[in-house]
Amino acid sequence: MPLAHVDAVARSLQPGTPWVVEDLPDGDDYVFTRRHQPAKAGLYRINSPLEGGPSLYLDARRIKVVAVVDSAARAHRWLYNGLHSLDFRLLYDRQGLWLAVVLGLLAGGTVTSVTATRLCSRTLFRRRTRSRRPHST
Repeated sequence: MPLAHVDAVARSLQPGTPWVVEDLPDGDDYVFTRRHQPAKAGLYRINSPLEGGPSLYLDARRIKVVAVVDSAARAHRWLYNGLHSLDFRLLYDRQGLWLAVVLGLLAGGTVTSVTATRLCSRTLFRRRTRSRRPHST
């Protein structure tokens, strides 16, 4: 689908509104190719002229809207996908760095869990032994 057709789609969204069409050969921070997927050729972003308005991502090969990103979707993308999956483009482009960060976070979680379990078990054991001692009168 040539850029002229994508412009026609953008103009048909809201007639009289100047939507901005951008070609994204490598994607951007909201729609990008992950290391195990083939590159998305023919990806276009159609930006709303309104401040904070939605952006539509159009896959020209399949003639399909891939994503609609508005302010709520932007917040969800960074808070959920970014923090839960470490779905940051900088890390996804460098598999070794992503793996090092994930292993570091896993090691930190393991150390915290083991430390908390040990402290809790020591406290409970101490309370149990105190309650078994005979009372002196």
